Amino acid sequence: MKFRDYFANEFETSENHYIPTLRSHYYSVRNEQAMEALKSLAKKRNAIIKYVDNERHEMIFEASNYAVTATFTSISYTVTAVDFLVVTEAIFPFGKGKKIIEQLYEELNQILPFKGLSLYSK
Repeated sequence: MKFRDYFANEFETSENHYIPTLRSHYYSVRNEQAMEALKSLAKKRNAIIKYVDNERHEMIFEASNYAVTATFTSISYTVTAVDFLVVTEAIFPFGKGKKIIEQLYEELNQILPFKGLSLYSK
């Protein structure tokens, strides 16, 4: 992690992220199943689901001191990539957004059949 990341309020996952734990995760499920699993995780965290778009496969939820935007990308009929954008509300977050993403992925890995990390990187 770079020094400036300790003071960043925004973390986003991507296919080729320089932090290995923030690379896109792929699951052997359909988009709808991944969205339902994330909804249950949001409820478990006492978060408020603000927005769900089934056409664009996005979901936004807010918990205390942070907000999460999740994007579900269907690679094939049975493979879905899940990416997150986390925005924290702290003066000195000390990488809290990264920790939240890692926790979300860890919990999703226990619920959904994990296929791999960054499978379609260039």
